[in-house]
Parts: sequence; structure tokens; C-alpha cells
Amino acid sequence: MKTLTIRRVADETHRNLRRRAAEKGISMEEEARRRLEQDGRPVASPVPQARFDAALMDLHAMFKGLEGRDLVEEFLAEKRERARRELAR
Repeated sequence: MKTLTIRRVADETHRNLRRRAAEKGISMEEEARRRLEQDGRPVASPVPQARFDAALMDLHAMFKGLEGRDLVEEFLAEKRERARRELAR
């Protein structure tokens, strides 16, 4: 394993790291190590542009004709109407 020394850490960063470590009952070194290991994981490769474009076109097709409609309000109105019918029974 490698060793890493970090100099010139801002006071606030140091305090936050100390506080988080204390809350977890671990050393500052362990808290820093965990955070570095979490942030140092490989980043997933981005979606290929062609696949992204195809997915975007699919979404456009799915929602075609819905422009200008307030779908949330329509959903709520439908729910209100169902509730009214239930109460009227």
C-alpha cells in the first residue's frame, strides 16, 4: 500500500473531518481513507452518443402530442374525480 501526505488542509475541512470521524467512532485517518477510497473508484464509462441519441428520440416519440398539457394537473383531477365517485357510493 502507498502512503499519502496532505498538506495545507483548510481549518474548516480539518474540523469537519474530525467531527465526522468522531461521530463514527473512527480516526481521522480512517475517515479520510474511506472517503478517498470511495471517491477514487473508477468512473463508469459514459453512454455512447448514438445510444443516448436513440434513447432521446424514443422519449420524444413517447411524449409526442403532450406538449402544452399539464399532466400533473390532469392526474390530480382524475384522482379527485375518483375520490368524489367513491364518496358518492
